[in-house]
Amino acid sequence: MLRSGEGYELLKVNGGKGTVQGDVFSANSLLRSAMSALSPSPHIVLQQAVDRLYVTFGAYPLTSLDGCPCCVSVADKGQVTHRALRELTEQDLGRYAGKAMTTWGTVEDFKHFLPRLFELTAAFRAPYEEYIVFSKLDYGHWRTWPPLEIEAIEQYLLALWDVVLISEAWQFRDYFTALAGIYPHFDELLQHWEAATAPEVWALLGEEVYYHSESIFRDKYFHGPFLMSPQLSQRFRTWVTSQPVRDKLLTAFSQCAEEAAEKLGLAYDLIDCEIKYKR
Repeated sequence: MLRSGEGYELLKVNGGKGTVQGDVFSANSLLRSAMSALSPSPHIVLQQAVDRLYVTFGAYPLTSLDGCPCCVSVADKGQVTHRALRELTEQDLGRYAGKAMTTWGTVEDFKHFLPRLFELTAAFRAPYEEYIVFSKLDYGHWRTWPPLEIEAIEQYLLALWDVVLISEAWQFRDYFTALAGIYPHFDELLQHWEAATAPEVWALLGEEVYYHSESIFRDKYFHGPFLMSPQLSQRFRTWVTSQPVRDKLLTAFSQCAEEAAEKLGLAYDLIDCEIKYKR
């Protein structure tokens, strides 16, 4: 198993003096830090995407909110209309989120509530399970909606992913699965992950490999009741075992706290074993 301090040497030294490569590396690091400082934080970008949803879908008023009489009561309808849209809570919208368009309301009604549903989900206060909230998009055939609406949703989903990457580990897998199931460019999610430099982002991958290596390496990572996709699972496994990703895990290993570093080291070893002995 890896030990702290092992891994690649990012700065070579000859006779106690840094090489030109080392100086270039330091300059590039400073440049990346400066550019990062000028860029808005992922949370700000996500809030901008949420604001765009309110503008884009603001033209959809509520219709009759008709629903199955066995499933939707007058009180249920009152629960989603007794406050302004931006003030509705996850408790107010919970029942509607589970029944939207199947037994309650139209596509236009869903579009009315969509900005608030997605805003709460972005705040990790999803009114229902995350994958249920996002699956309503497919039920409403969102890929056939006007281009500006599709673009606003895609912008939101990608901005949410960038925030999920810096979230706590307990929130990660549910949101990763939900986003992988709805965002139409899965490889773009992986590209954003690979571009991240914070060790905490790679600690998330260490956690996933540590706890779910068997499903990852057998192409069954996305193998749940609401997302069963061997294709996405295979693409994820290919990415996890790629050299650039292994390099990032190794770098993060030397930067993380002890508990995270231990899981990263074990994850690296599991990937290494998979590559060497099981391919």
